[in-house]
Amino acid sequence: MPAIATYYRIYLMLTQEPPAFYQEALLSFRQNSRFFSRDELIGMYNHFMNYCIARINRGESAFLEEIFTLYGFQLEQGLLLEEGILSEWDYKNIVTTGIRLGKLEWVLDFIETYKSKLNPEVVENAYRFNLASCCYAMGQYDRVLDLLIQVEYSDLRYSLGAKALLLRTYYDLEEFEPLFSLAESFRQYLQRNKLLADVRRVGYYNMFKIARKAAQLKSRLDYLKPDKAKTELEKIKKDMRQTADIYNRSWLEEKVADLEAAIV
Repeated sequence: MPAIATYYRIYLMLTQEPPAFYQEALLSFRQNSRFFSRDELIGMYNHFMNYCIARINRGESAFLEEIFTLYGFQLEQGLLLEEGILSEWDYKNIVTTGIRLGKLEWVLDFIETYKSKLNPEVVENAYRFNLASCCYAMGQYDRVLDLLIQVEYSDLRYSLGAKALLLRTYYDLEEFEPLFSLAESFRQYLQRNKLLADVRRVGYYNMFKIARKAAQLKSRLDYLKPDKAKTELEKIKKDMRQTADIYNRSWLEEKVADLEAAIV
């Protein structure tokens, strides 16, 4: 039976290493989706999503496109809506995935289209935060600041995400004094907040610590001798190599590369 064949292929996907098993399972699932209930479809999509997330966490960035496609399938079928409501975290994850893939026009359209599907209690916070994320990716830094001012930090995840986005924006605007002030206040925030899991706490702490060092170097670059600047940069690079957990590591690597190119 088609349903049994699909379940078997999903089992192989979850237990075997080669990505070909994922493609075979997904093809079987797409061909036979009419045989499954809504709950079964949701469960199967969760298997595919988790598989892709595991691959992405191993550095296989091609699976970002796969996750984006899976989100598209689920949106088309209304599987992400519960009683007509889209979770604010699915909303955020879809926006984040689209931004990482550079699909900024699509993301803007999605943000506006699905705003009306969010829970009325969270809609403005979710809308402003995600729009700010997209505006950052588009280089509209002043708009990012305007939007983040309006985000309420009642939820820990918004608080962390907004502060990290604000740090990146200050850095790119070369607003160093606000950045240093934010980094210090964030250090104190992490020390006070006992609800934050240790792994997440460390990842954010390291991001702010290294970003502050990079900003300190960038702010003094015009006044430092090249040898001195290179020495400081090497210390930052060594710090990054020796630090396992860093939130927004790829962004920091990009900024460090920019510093290296600027030192002559």
